[in-house]
Amino acid sequence: MVWKVLLVIAVILVIVLVALYYFGRKLEKRQAEGQAQLDAAAQTVSMLIIDKKKLRMKESGLPQMVIDQTPWYLRRSKMPIVKETLKRNDLKGAMIENCGMPEEHIYHGVDEIPDQASYYSIIVVKEDHHD
Repeated sequence: MVWKVLLVIAVILVIVLVALYYFGRKLEKRQAEGQAQLDAAAQTVSMLIIDKKKLRMKESGLPQMVIDQTPWYLRRSKMPIVKETLKRNDLKGAMIENCGMPEEHIYHGVDEIPDQASYYSIIVVKEDHHD
């Protein structure tokens, strides 16, 4: 009696393993086809990531007039410099503020970008290619 039960369990296990093997192969083929489509549609994109690195005012590249007009107790503090980095490197960029929201606003150019922006803002920078 015990042998019959073990035989039935063994047969069921073999059936399950064969089914898993079959479905696994089918899913592998589907994944390979999807990867081929992704590879065919792939594009090379060059990205410049500007973090919110903070610099001292003297290191930031701000005009001397701005530094002179800053109160003495703030001159040694560090501040985030994004617009100045774009200007200094002569990069073209645009900013989207509150993307997808009713108060969405697009700034076309570094000079249009406000000094204070909402948390939901992104700056897209186009890199010039010199051959």
